[in-house]
Amino acid sequence: LHLIAANTYSQVQDSTLRTLFHKLTWLGIPHVPEELPKTHRPFTLLIHNGDRWVEFLIRSMDNFDTIAGVNLGSYWLDEVWATERWTWELANSRLRDKESKLLQGVLTTTKDDLESWMYTDVVEVLTQNKISDDGTKPSDYIEIVEGTTFENQKNLIDGYIEMQKAILDPRMFERYILNKWVNISSGKMFYNFDREIHLLHRFELDEHLVLRISSDFNIDPMSWTIWQMQAEKLKCIDEIVIHRNADTEITCKEVWNRYEGHLKQIPKIIWYGDASGRSGSTKSNRSDYEIIKDFFTKKEIEVDLRVPLANPSVRDSANAVNIRLKNAKGDVMIEFDNQKVPNTVLSVEGMTYRVGTHEKDDAKDKDPNSKVKTHLGDTVRYIVNREFPLKQRGQIVEGR
Repeated sequence: LHLIAANTYSQVQDSTLRTLFHKLTWLGIPHVPEELPKTHRPFTLLIHNGDRWVEFLIRSMDNFDTIAGVNLGSYWLDEVWATERWTWELANSRLRDKESKLLQGVLTTTKDDLESWMYTDVVEVLTQNKISDDGTKPSDYIEIVEGTTFENQKNLIDGYIEMQKAILDPRMFERYILNKWVNISSGKMFYNFDREIHLLHRFELDEHLVLRISSDFNIDPMSWTIWQMQAEKLKCIDEIVIHRNADTEITCKEVWNRYEGHLKQIPKIIWYGDASGRSGSTKSNRSDYEIIKDFFTKKEIEVDLRVPLANPSVRDSANAVNIRLKNAKGDVMIEFDNQKVPNTVLSVEGMTYRVGTHEKDDAKDKDPNSKVKTHLGDTVRYIVNREFPLKQRGQIVEGR
């Protein structure tokens, strides 16, 4: 009995198995079912090895406890960079079928951070190659096969790698295309931010462009940023930070006080923000977004709400921001008004990940002496992730 798994059923079927079924058919190897099932659920794949049928469990690692009672002869886990350590440990613990001639685990993946279990528990272990008490060493049972995307160019469309330079930032290009171990989710969250290239002195409000507002709903402080976008370049032109029991309606009034003339000329706001604003507000049974729409509807201003049902992951949305800050070609697609958004700049510059996690470190928010607060940086993540999400247009690439 063997196992093939990926992080989700969508991934295992749409990516892992699609290629496998194609190869099995191309090589003339009998398999059942002959066609890839369309339903995203567990099933069993039978492959004929020339003598008999061999059984493979097809599973998703987001529902992995189901393999806890089986004995495996081998496993293949695909794209384990997004996999938690315990799923790999569980697969290893089931690798004990005495009838198998070769107990073997195979991991295929794009590389991840140097802090990931893939590096610490596999690569470092092999690099150190210490002899154990039974006389074995990691090089006796671990093999690593590596390759860059350049080695796979014959299978790619013309200009593929150049296209990736436009949609990946330099660190992600190193990871996905050059196949390097690169930290992209530790230390500074927006590592591509550079005051020299991202701060411009005083933007002029463009009277021809719609206002865009990204909001984080927090009692102290309420934090909103105001943007305009031209030719896919985002410009942060203003910030609103209200302390001490701020509420959504008061902040809406401040937007109106500052931009009444512009909004009467272009009576529309494109709105982004925290998904939690869809539930009851901090001071009302109405949601924050209901309050916003009611306020501006009375002013005859259209509100185009572009808020997800759930917030994006911190890691994905932060990486999306890093790509817009500077891609591998050197293009800069986000700029900040140096005079009008000083707190946003401090937030973007100072936000970090909590050590050992992919979540933001919000300790600065609780420190009364810290000038860096994460809420304004969150508004940057919200607008960028909505307009330029990391996983758009087949952007996920693999450096195998």
